Amino acid sequence: MALILLLTLATAVVLCLVRAGTLGQKLNSRLGSTGWDFNQSWASNLAAVGAVLGAVIGALSVVSLPDLAVTAVVLSVLFGALTVFAPIAYSALQVDGSGTGTLGGFYLASGLTFWAALGEAVTGGAFFADLAQKLSPLVIAISFAVFAIGVVALVVYVWRSMGWVAAKALPPGAPLTPLHNWHLL
Repeated sequence: MALILLLTLATAVVLCLVRAGTLGQKLNSRLGSTGWDFNQSWASNLAAVGAVLGAVIGALSVVSLPDLAVTAVVLSVLFGALTVFAPIAYSALQVDGSGTGTLGGFYLASGLTFWAALGEAVTGGAFFADLAQKLSPLVIAISFAVFAIGVVALVVYVWRSMGWVAAKALPPGAPLTPLHNWHLL
């Protein structure tokens, strides 16, 4: 459990730091308000669905796989909570009470969201790995291929989305009238 937490956290931190570095904007650049949209908040959706599925599958497996089930439930709840904390973190770093946030707050919220989504995916993969002895090799191979493709797609999505949102940030001191709204990852 600790390994999943630490590796996914490290991956999220590195991705956000590298992306922030490649964009070269100041962390106190301004962004507009944020919101969640089912059609545009894919990483948040993945983490939320993963939290529900992890809790349900873990709860159904408690009798036959007690240690694995408890781990799956705990990680799913934790990663689901991170999805909730991401917009709170952005709001906590507002410049004023109007919902105007900063690029630094956006990177923090994006990192939390990415950590949650990646953590849910890795937890799902670990759950299947632990069940490998009870599944056919074909099911295991297809499951790992799906998880691997999903993780790569998630990284690409987060990388591009961070660039698209950050491109709309206004430099510190710029007039605040044309702030763009954006959606959580």
